[in-house]
Amino acid sequence: ELAKQEFVGTAPDEMVTAKFNGDKTLLDLKINPEAVDPDDVDMLQDLLVAAINDGLKKVDEATQQKLGKYTQGMGL
Repeated sequence: ELAKQEFVGTAPDEMVTAKFNGDKTLLDLKINPEAVDPDDVDMLQDLLVAAINDGLKKVDEATQQKLGKYTQGMGL
């Protein structure tokens, strides 16, 4: 069920968006043209990292929420 869900991570100002499924597979990556500055590649790299980490965090939170009811009280 979780594997079929989609999660979207975003960088500030939605300059980069990363879409994942519940299995943490990257499905899509969109880069706003305004984020592409050949003189500032570091900024683009930071935006990519931020969007990817945000998406993975959302998958982890949904997984914890979904599985939490099954593992509650098991000491995990």
